[in-house]
Amino acid sequence: VLQLAALPPPHEGYLRLSEALQELQRKRDAGLDWPRIPDGPLLEAGDTHPQLATLRERLAREGFEKLSAPAQAPEFFDAALADALQAAQRRLGVAADGVLGPATRRALNRTLGERIEQVRLNMDRWRWLPDDPGTRYILVNLARFRLDLIENGESVLTQKVIVGKPYLSTPAFAGNMTYMVFNPYWEIPPNLGRRSVVPKQLENPDYFDDAGIEILSGWSRDAQRILLEEADLEAHQQKEKHYRLRQAPGPKNALGKVKFMFPNEFNVYLHDTPERDLFNRDVRSFSSGCVRVEDPLTLAQRILGVQGMSPAAVAARFDGGPDQTVVLKEPLPVYLGYWTAWVDDDGRLVYADDIYGRDEKFLEERYAQDELHRSSTGPQAVAQP
Repeated sequence: VLQLAALPPPHEGYLRLSEALQELQRKRDAGLDWPRIPDGPLLEAGDTHPQLATLRERLAREGFEKLSAPAQAPEFFDAALADALQAAQRRLGVAADGVLGPATRRALNRTLGERIEQVRLNMDRWRWLPDDPGTRYILVNLARFRLDLIENGESVLTQKVIVGKPYLSTPAFAGNMTYMVFNPYWEIPPNLGRRSVVPKQLENPDYFDDAGIEILSGWSRDAQRILLEEADLEAHQQKEKHYRLRQAPGPKNALGKVKFMFPNEFNVYLHDTPERDLFNRDVRSFSSGCVRVEDPLTLAQRILGVQGMSPAAVAARFDGGPDQTVVLKEPLPVYLGYWTAWVDDDGRLVYADDIYGRDEKFLEERYAQDELHRSSTGPQAVAQP
């Protein structure tokens, strides 16, 4: 059993990271760590500063881009340096604005040893996925803000996603999608309603009417509608009354045109959103925990097409009446994971910002376990660095 547990998982993502780890370890053994860039001012194209010579060396050391000879002195921020910095930013998980600022400095100053540890822990995360995840499944990388529909080991559909805010983080877990709801009501979670939705109504008496939010007496099927003027929302906010708040289908509905349901203890699911402009952001952590998908119609058409529903029929549901449920003939596995390092299809090692702080927590727990192991077994049991 122990030998089986030690076997590497068969996933392509794990194998690619394993190769990248070996390359990083070769660089470390050869003493090829990169120079640090001290704190300093915001620097952008057209500026001149001594740190820019260090930046050139830093980018060249890791081979982000081949820099042509600078048009002026190495301390000058020319167009080639700006392009190289943007390429580095895209691979380091920071906004690719071509500006040397605090976030970019922090990413560039992560040591080779730190990157090795980051790759190792992301390899460990692949062990969470079943060795056989299924011939068809959805894989969401929360840290990458990306969804892939996998069929027979290949990604056949890739979409941007929006995930939970850092203080409302989306959990990593697995579930089985069993149905979809087109033009759904949004049943507003009670805590979210009290914390965020009710205060907006108390500040603006027209908010509920404009947003299509309804008040019901409870959560049973025979719950009665309560007129806004008859509801005591302040008592609800203080938990002296317990209303059920829901948003009717429509252009402002927070779930958009469809939600993809895989029942779970976290009440997390995939869904559409009316806030389309947020998909243009590099960092997309804006939701209350659920995962918003970039093109839900195409995703629904691809999923339901397998069970014989034509694209036109799915589109008709998309534009049809409220609360239409379509049950999947076969459950579709959904895996929500959190990988802050991966190797892309061009063979480049890419990092993401640790938006939820899970890398740091993971490493702290690992170091604590290693220390406990060393103290209980003696100095001869020191783990390999």
